[in-house]
Amino acid sequence: MPNLSEVILKNENDNKLVTIGSNTLYLGQDNVLYFELNGDIGEKEALALKEACVCVEEKLITNVGVLVDINNSAKTSQEAKKIFKEMAEMKRVDKVVLIGLHPVARILASFFIGFTKNKKMRFYRTKEEALLWLKE
Repeated sequence: MPNLSEVILKNENDNKLVTIGSNTLYLGQDNVLYFELNGDIGEKEALALKEACVCVEEKLITNVGVLVDINNSAKTSQEAKKIFKEMAEMKRVDKVVLIGLHPVARILASFFIGFTKNKKMRFYRTKEEALLWLKE
């Protein structure tokens, strides 16, 4: 499993971008934690993403919104779903929004929203709609 010392960290528009496999995450200047999930997600990738989230969460002094782009995601293992559920329920996570255009993304989002205890969770088709809701 990759740990944070093995992932790629680079500065992109004054944000720290963490790349784990083909997946990325960064905390934007708008206080939103952005995820882009690509391809199949297994337990190892989910654990590495969670580890990165924990590192970010430890540095936060306020709650953050989370935007997860699942447009390019594929199969997510059962273990990864459990880990993502834990991440959605982290202490500093306020609202969570999943975005995706294709019907499979909508099915994945419906399942995940019903699976977690975080009731401040929604699905939108576009990033713009999602950000409006996160900032309400």
